[in-house]
Amino acid sequence: MIEIDTNMIKNIRKDKILKDAYDLSFPRRVGSEGNLKARELLVSKITELEYKPHFQNFTYSYLFRSFVFNIIRIIYILGIIGLLILYFPFTQERIIWILIPGTLIIVLLLIEFSYYQEISQFSLINWEKFKQKKLIRNGKNIFTIKSNESILIFSDELNEFQLNFEKKSKNKRHIVILSAHYDSINVSYGPFLIIFTSIFNTIGILIIGFFPIVLLILQGIWYYTFMIIYLIFCSLTILSLFLRLFRKLQNFSDGAIDNASGVSTVLGVARALKEIDLPNVDIIFSFWDAEEEGLVGSLSFVEKHLQKLINLYGIEKIHVISYDGCGSKGQISFGRSFGFPRVIKHDKGIVNKLKASAESLEIPTKTSWFYYPPSDHACFGIRNIDSVWFYSFAAVSNTVKDKKELLMGQTLANSVKISLQYLLNF
Repeated sequence: MIEIDTNMIKNIRKDKILKDAYDLSFPRRVGSEGNLKARELLVSKITELEYKPHFQNFTYSYLFRSFVFNIIRIIYILGIIGLLILYFPFTQERIIWILIPGTLIIVLLLIEFSYYQEISQFSLINWEKFKQKKLIRNGKNIFTIKSNESILIFSDELNEFQLNFEKKSKNKRHIVILSAHYDSINVSYGPFLIIFTSIFNTIGILIIGFFPIVLLILQGIWYYTFMIIYLIFCSLTILSLFLRLFRKLQNFSDGAIDNASGVSTVLGVARALKEIDLPNVDIIFSFWDAEEEGLVGSLSFVEKHLQKLINLYGIEKIHVISYDGCGSKGQISFGRSFGFPRVIKHDKGIVNKLKASAESLEIPTKTSWFYYPPSDHACFGIRNIDSVWFYSFAAVSNTVKDKKELLMGQTLANSVKISLQYLLNF
């Protein structure tokens, strides 16, 4: 551990961090002019900080990633509705009435959870062979490296990470990937409908899937009362799923909270560390594209480069922080785990270190679990890399209300301070 200049951390100012977030607050969905403008802006800011930018191009089809699973959901939803209408009115067997739709809902629940959990394991497909350019999108990850004495380098010619062979014997270090996605979208609903569909797509399916167990042991008025509640949740959950199926992704959100705030936080850390050597840790500052399309940018990086980094450092020495929506007035939080029924946990290492760093700075934080992987850290976490989501809750994410006026400079500054304290403690 190096000597920590506590004054350096305490004197982190919000001005430049907030300006970086303001500069990036404009619509920038993948494939749009705004997305290209955001890339140029990021390259400019990285170069101004005297870091060398590197790039990774990738190609994907949004249609495939959304269409297949939407069809699966529709089939199950229609199956449940069909059984309720055509079969159940003609049977007196209460256990069958409950278990059949309950089983179908549980299957749907597992499909939902498995999709979100396993999306990071799909292989990217070269869709160019279909020659349907309207189905193809081109993204670009941007990253740069801070490595003391240039131990870690990136070969643009070979498109891979390497160690400087003259320094290789000294590489007993950790590597931290500080990342944020720079694309933005909005869906064709307002914040209320987004929250509604999120709640019933998660809690509704859980309650409906396991409620039959409760109904089987109830008698009399309690049975009919809970049956009415059960049917209400069925209706609301099905409604929310249909709303999610037919929502449109659009390019009208300024994406200030989600995720100009994350990009500005990573840039803030890079700026603060510009003149500081970290003898025990190498850092990759990464800016992912196409996160809003299904974590595609970070997935591309993982499939191309993760194994090389594991070979160079060892899996236990790689840490990933995904800054996503960390500039709102909400309390700074860490996503400690995600997934169901298989939970991917991160709190054994990086979360505890981040919380300790925050406590030493007297900045309150909290941790949380999500049933789906809410950001790019999932692509690493599902491969047993110690990773975490760094955020502060904002209900405006993915809406046209996500404006720069909602950015909180102090939250951004605190996010940078916690990150610096964490890095300096290696």
